[in-house]
Amino acid sequence: MSKSKKSEPKTLEGLTTHAISELRDLQAAVSERRLESLKLYKPMPHQDEFHACMISERVVLGGNRCLAGDQKIYDPVAGTLTAVSEIKGEHEVWSWEGGKRVVCLAQEPFIKGSDELFSFLLSNGKEIRGTARHLVMLESGDWADMLSVIGWNSLDHVFLKGEVLEVTSKPLLNTDGRATIRVLSVEFLGHGDVWDFHVPGPNNYIIDGVVNHNSGKSLAGAVEFARALTGQDPYNKYPKEDGI
Repeated sequence: MSKSKKSEPKTLEGLTTHAISELRDLQAAVSERRLESLKLYKPMPHQDEFHACMISERVVLGGNRCLAGDQKIYDPVAGTLTAVSEIKGEHEVWSWEGGKRVVCLAQEPFIKGSDELFSFLLSNGKEIRGTARHLVMLESGDWADMLSVIGWNSLDHVFLKGEVLEVTSKPLLNTDGRATIRVLSVEFLGHGDVWDFHVPGPNNYIIDGVVNHNSGKSLAGAVEFARALTGQDPYNKYPKEDGI
């Protein structure tokens, strides 16, 4: 007579506690390796000048994360809608400046590392695909990352790919001048490359009525922040005698 196996306790729609533990170990490993993503960063000319400048203080804009590669960006001049990972060279975008939409030149997108990616379903039927730390403009005109927009304090929840959670959202500015936009639900897309680009001047771009903060300079800032914390420069090329 065969012996019956003792079943493990299950949570999260049948996922065993052992599997959840393994997932958490993997997430911890990903966190430890995130600094390695700095080595994927290739400074553009204006960012290289930022690193090399001999001043006592540098502007550090923080580690704002950004978009999934399949997030589509509209070019109002070319009239095209293209996934950010497929955009080559400079391109035009809608930006928000002085309380109105303006056409601005954006620089070529680049990969700034990898992270957990989400689809944020909006009340206007559109979506933003990116990280939980991606910055968008609230109806008040303030900036907030997606975590705070949906009222979450952290990403402690162990997500399953394809898992969809309904959320309560703060109101987002709608550049179309119509009803307030809110996030209705969040879907976990898995881990993937994080894409970014810089819009000189306004430092923002519009996706389906929502103003998104560009962070083309923020990774430059992250490199400086990493230097300040570790005393190491991933490129061994920038001066350190300016007090950093």
